Amino acid sequence: MAERVSGDVAKAGRAVQESLSPKQKGDWKDVTLMSFSFAVYVYISQKIVCTYCAWISMINH
Repeated sequence: MAERVSGDVAKAGRAVQESLSPKQKGDWKDVTLMSFSFAVYVYISQKIVCTYCAWISMINH
């Protein structure tokens, strides 16, 4: 039973990876994923900078 479930999960993972992998350079999925990744990177970077600034401000006061 567990082997069957893990096999099904592996198949589903491969299907998702295949559907998300770009078929050609500049594919719309590739551009969308890159844009989303960049947006997440910017968001996390802003949170880190804000946390650092707040921490420094607390130390100085």
